[in-house]
Amino acid sequence: MPQATTIAQLRQSEYRVLPVKEEMRKNLVRKIKATEELFPGIIGYEGSVIPQIENAILSGQDIVFLGERGQAKSRLIRALVNLLDDEVPVIDGCEINDNPYAPICRACRDRVALHGDAVGVRWIAPDDRYSEKLATPDFRTSPSGSRSAC
Repeated sequence: MPQATTIAQLRQSEYRVLPVKEEMRKNLVRKIKATEELFPGIIGYEGSVIPQIENAILSGQDIVFLGERGQAKSRLIRALVNLLDDEVPVIDGCEINDNPYAPICRACRDRVALHGDAVGVRWIAPDDRYSEKLATPDFRTSPSGSRSAC
């Protein structure tokens, strides 16, 4: 079936937008059943950290990674993107990738109010959904407001 290009087509396809935690849980369960490697390149945590991450995702918990440098925190976080759907629909032209069924930005709400289900949708991949913001203790703001590494 071809991908929907409007909200009307999306509704007709009965596509359901899942919260991220449910999406990750669904894909984790699928990967476990298929015996896929969940965190390729992560070595030494198979009996400790990885089962805890799996349990947290399966139970819908929030996750905080704490630890010394070099303990694969960033690598594990980056690998979580592999638990997202391959593509999800968003309102076409939206700066914040609004959910077609429940837009939150004013521009998209106005477009949906004016054009209804004729509003266009596009499909985006996991890398277009989330980005990384590194916040480490060696990063500070100078008195002038510029940022620099220590």
